Amino acid sequence: MEGRRFAVFLLLTICVYIPISSVTRTTPVCQQPADPGTGTWPYSSWYYHHDNNDCCLFTYNGQGGNDNKFSSRKKCFFECYNYTRPYIDKNCPDI
Repeated sequence: MEGRRFAVFLLLTICVYIPISSVTRTTPVCQQPADPGTGTWPYSSWYYHHDNNDCCLFTYNGQGGNDNKFSSRKKCFFECYNYTRPYIDKNCPDI
C-alpha cells in the first residue's frame, strides 16, 4: 500500500512540473510575429504582417526566429496572402 501511495505521489509531482509549453500549440506561420532571430549574419527577408494583410521587408539575423520569414515578397504572398484584398503596398511597421 505504501508503494502505491508513493507511486501516485511521484506521478502527480511529475505531472505538476511538466511545463504547459511542452504541449505544442502551433501558431500558423502567417500569424506569427516577425522575429529577427539571434544570429550574426543579417540579411533582408520578408515576413507576413497579419493585421495589414501585407508582406513586409525586415532584417533577419540568419539564425533562430520563427517560420514567418521568406526569401522574397512573392513567396510570402504565395504562402500567406488571403486574396481578399488587392495587392497594394501598405505601411509596414519598423522592426
